[in-house]
Amino acid sequence: MARSAGEWAAEHEVYAVGADNMSWDLPGYVDPVLGHSLPNHTLLLVRAGILIFENLVLDDLAATGAREFVFVSLPLKFVGATGSPTRPVAIVT
Repeated sequence: MARSAGEWAAEHEVYAVGADNMSWDLPGYVDPVLGHSLPNHTLLLVRAGILIFENLVLDDLAATGAREFVFVSLPLKFVGATGSPTRPVAIVT
């Protein structure tokens, strides 16, 4: 996602963001303001406390046509880590 997507999410105070790609940041892009390649991780996680979910498999969920669902995430219990593999589940009612 472009930095503007992270800024939008932070401005709207969302709880979490997710995508079905490898990273919420553009591969190979170095942000000229922050000076590193993970500006959305800084904007979302560090500054706004917004969780980032990556590598989600969303095809089946999209095929249901669901517009609302309960999202449950079960991360590993790492101490002092900034990320963890997780088992995301969408419960469609």
